[in-house]
Amino acid sequence: MQEIRKRPAFFTYHLVYLATLAALLARVSLGAQSKYGPGFYNHTGCLYVYMRGGTFEMITADEATVNETLDMSLIDFEESRSRCVKERNAGKVSFSFKIENNKKVSSVSVSMRISPIDKYGYWRVNQANLTIIRADIERKRTFQLKIPSMYSAADYSYSCSELELNTVYRKKGQDNETKFEPSARITLERFQLQPFGELERKIFAPSYDCSAWMTIPEVMGLILVLFIIVVTSIGAILLKRIETNDFKFTREGILFTQAQVESSKRQG
Repeated sequence: MQEIRKRPAFFTYHLVYLATLAALLARVSLGAQSKYGPGFYNHTGCLYVYMRGGTFEMITADEATVNETLDMSLIDFEESRSRCVKERNAGKVSFSFKIENNKKVSSVSVSMRISPIDKYGYWRVNQANLTIIRADIERKRTFQLKIPSMYSAADYSYSCSELELNTVYRKKGQDNETKFEPSARITLERFQLQPFGELERKIFAPSYDCSAWMTIPEVMGLILVLFIIVVTSIGAILLKRIETNDFKFTREGILFTQAQVESSKRQG
């Protein structure tokens, strides 16, 4: 009887512990949500995503254009399609935007595949897709996206002030009849991705930023400035080494230096 009485207490203790843990996770998630806004997503404490805004542009096959600003209040982070990164298993994050009052497109969604940390100590996004649901016709299509260098070292997040993702351009058709597939671009502002949990009570760890430290025009300009500085410095040094002499003309019109004139006087 004594053993039977201990079991309810044991299970009750674990239930209380799990409930407390769930409440703490919910509290952290709500706190982050209030801090970052609707563009923040916490997937079971092992995957964090944030974006402040975005735009969507598309040119359809019949050359109609769509240009929409994405409403962050209409974002939906798809929990069932997202998963954490494990040691050998890739992770995934998926989110969609509902587009209202548009006759061509009703919603767009983005999915990113996150590879595990490789032997060099880096994780990266190695695949991304864009799914477009049309509003004028009952059609849903998925396009592959061109991925920029989206990677970061272990224990570092990835950030980009303006992440631009374009669909891969393809053409279809044979012989003289060529039809071009729709092209689309989605731009995410202040995007940040972290495929691991919190470090030192901060939701996002220091990040690898997508912006280049120096672009090619900036490097060429720096080389030109350094070249001008070196040439000017060498010219100034050579000018300081030049010794000027006072020249005089004799009665015959021959040009002599002051030293030669003095020497000829002493000899005469």
